[in-house]
Amino acid sequence: MSYLDSHCHLDLFDNMPAFLHDWYNYDLSIITMTTTPLAYKKNQELFEKYPKIYVALGLHPQLIVEREKELNLLLNHIEKAKFIGEIGLDLGPRYYKSINAQIQALIMIIDRCDWYGDKIVSVHSLRSAEIVLEILRSNIRNQSNKYIMHWFTGSSKALDEAVELGCFFSINSRMLQSKLVRKNIVRIPKEKILLESDAPFTIKFSSSKDHCSYINQMVKMICEIKEEDISAQIKMNGNILLS
Repeated sequence: MSYLDSHCHLDLFDNMPAFLHDWYNYDLSIITMTTTPLAYKKNQELFEKYPKIYVALGLHPQLIVEREKELNLLLNHIEKAKFIGEIGLDLGPRYYKSINAQIQALIMIIDRCDWYGDKIVSVHSLRSAEIVLEILRSNIRNQSNKYIMHWFTGSSKALDEAVELGCFFSINSRMLQSKLVRKNIVRIPKEKILLESDAPFTIKFSSSKDHCSYINQMVKMICEIKEEDISAQIKMNGNILLS
């Protein structure tokens, strides 16, 4: 079994060829997000020779207005896409004006995922966890889908609701700077904890070796917060997710 980086953006690495040069020397799986549907096929072709790199189909909520015409393209690809992301809602100060369009798009995406089933979905929920969870609660009928709360910073109540819905939680090093997040990690069931880097936005890796070192350090920090060695469980969680 290998660790899983459940959320990064390989296509946005400015040193991607160098990063991938030593890829086969390290045992790590990656789900790489796309921020627009137009990038999906290109990324599939780019990473098809790397057996543990999985390409997700996405439309980032920050781009909903700018890329509105691509929503139908995403919806049309969902049937054959196993991995979906990055999708969700963003109520940050630059994007709250587009919240109605974001909500409409997310409902359509979740409904389509629910129709087909067997999807692994990474969900962005900046300052919008309660709304995202309400959308999931109202639209989830197909229990074969697995939802990952990416960079979750919601309240304790929202955390409990996400756990009740069966969501996973992906954690990166920047998140650990928040007292709220560290407090939430203590309460997240160990069976629902995943790793993420969200690179290159949170960190830049010069090589696959650096990436693996980062992941191992993340495991160590999470175990310290949980006051328990859950390294084997975290590894198992990633493999269960991909199974």
